[in-house]
Amino acid sequence: MKQGFKRLSDMLEHYPIKTIFITIIGIIAMTAGAMRVELSTGNDTLVSTDSDVYKDYTLLENTFGTDPMILLYQSDEQVFTIETLNHMKDVAQIVEHDPVVSHTMSPVTIVEQMTTMQQVKAQAGFMQIAAGLNKMGTELSNGMSGEQTLTPTAQMDPSQLTTQFNQIIDGVGKLQSGVDGVDTTTEQLLTELNSIKDQFPESNENQLSLEQLNQGLTKLSQVLDQLTPLSEGLSETETGFSQFSQQLDQLVEMMNQSPTTDLSIQMEKIQGLGSELINISDNMKNMQEHNNTLHPGLPTEAETLDYLTFEDGLIKPVFDSVVIDNNTMMMQIVFNGQTTNEEKSTVIDRVTTYVDDYETDQFDVTVTGKPVLDLSMRESMQESMQLMIIMAVGLMVVVLLLIFKVKWRVFPLLVVLLATVATIGFMGWVNVPITMVSMAVFPILIGLGIDYAIQFQNRYHESLEEEE
Repeated sequence: MKQGFKRLSDMLEHYPIKTIFITIIGIIAMTAGAMRVELSTGNDTLVSTDSDVYKDYTLLENTFGTDPMILLYQSDEQVFTIETLNHMKDVAQIVEHDPVVSHTMSPVTIVEQMTTMQQVKAQAGFMQIAAGLNKMGTELSNGMSGEQTLTPTAQMDPSQLTTQFNQIIDGVGKLQSGVDGVDTTTEQLLTELNSIKDQFPESNENQLSLEQLNQGLTKLSQVLDQLTPLSEGLSETETGFSQFSQQLDQLVEMMNQSPTTDLSIQMEKIQGLGSELINISDNMKNMQEHNNTLHPGLPTEAETLDYLTFEDGLIKPVFDSVVIDNNTMMMQIVFNGQTTNEEKSTVIDRVTTYVDDYETDQFDVTVTGKPVLDLSMRESMQESMQLMIIMAVGLMVVVLLLIFKVKWRVFPLLVVLLATVATIGFMGWVNVPITMVSMAVFPILIGLGIDYAIQFQNRYHESLEEEE
């Protein structure tokens, strides 16, 4: 050890300029390394990266994403509102195109899945009704063409009409589950059409069947009148059913007044009814193919939202993973595996900025989750380390000025600060992060360094005095 210090002193004595130059270069290099050092609060600071536990957890993160960032929505009243869902939708749009975000999970996700399924059911219902009306209209038109006779006891084929009504009933059943707000009226329609279906095999009177058919189609017209979101296509379909109903009324009245005469006129009327059914069927097919009114998305009416989310006054169990109660629910933003702290911080800052800028008195939003906690811990560690070093340096200055009665009494502090910078710089160059454990080293380093620097300076002054 003495030999090493002797060589160092000889170098300082014989090559002072070179030694100072090398020292300055070393200080600059260590300062650059100190700027590279990172603050770490991850699992790698607690568990060895070579352990099986850490490797398994890394595989889990790469497959399903990391711990999610959470937005907690709270309200004194009902929190499950259209405004809250729109806020969640806006947050999802902010982060969904970021490559570090795996996916989002919220009540919006579930509601959109439900409306997507309802769209499919509604379209299937339209096609089922259209197919039944088309077939029934074709048979009415074809069955009454040519020179046929019609008597009071004559019947249309009841088995064929029963089949068509079954198709209409199935289609309306699918439409019931796919369109909002028509449950009650649709059930009435189904009951009415079932009554018609059961009546055909037992009755030999066309008048009774046609009157019941008229009533059933009038109910269907009322249902379609309630489906206002279906725009122009629905309006045309509703008009077609109304015209069909009017023609049925005329036909029934004619049969009551003249059941055995004017048979050709009655056949023409029935043919007209068949053509009208075909036109309505074509219009409904066109609505299904080209009308996108029943599109997946968030509802715009509170009644529709309640229909989707509540059952018997309680929130449906499908929302249990994201809804705590009527006053609290949450949104999750899941990051991809191996996402860096800087990338997470960027997303957190964007979301936090949007939440802070959004003004509402309907609900409160808290941005939380492990990524947010880690970011807060890193910021707190950085602030604490800066405060700790400043306080330690200040205390050492006071102690040196009051107790150390020599020239250049603050010089040991400068030496210790350079040693601290060199330590942090070395950690930066070898990629050793600063953790909550390593932070405790710096006050100890400053304290011990000051002690040894004071002793060194005292010995230096003693040597000078002995030489003199």
